[in-house]
Amino acid sequence: MKALEALVAKKIDAFYMPSLTCFEWKKYDANKFLAYLRDNNVPTFARQGSEDVKAGALMGFSTVDYSQRGQFVADKIIDILKGGSPRKQKMVDEAPPKIAINLQVAKQIGFDPSFEILGASDEIYNEITLPENRLVK
Repeated sequence: MKALEALVAKKIDAFYMPSLTCFEWKKYDANKFLAYLRDNNVPTFARQGSEDVKAGALMGFSTVDYSQRGQFVADKIIDILKGGSPRKQKMVDEAPPKIAINLQVAKQIGFDPSFEILGASDEIYNEITLPENRLVK
């Protein structure tokens, strides 16, 4: 929490919520971090997907469909197993990113998403819903 407090004191514009243990709902109650950021009007982008957006991040990658990404990786593995060189693999994933947004968080931090942002969002949540399986201390 001290790191977030230091960042907020420096007037950060936004916070990128990475894939770190401290943001894993089954090990920690990440709600205290998200609530602190919301209380300080800091927009948060969650890397790990929809669960974090539902739980109080402003936006994040959506976990709607991993099939294209799975197919991309599977094709690379198949080519390598058939004798293809790993170094010659084209490693540009063409799957379009999917985006989730939480409108309750937007309202709470004073962000009015444009029509373009809403139109580009694959998942739109109207309220903060904490995961049922989260660790609460």
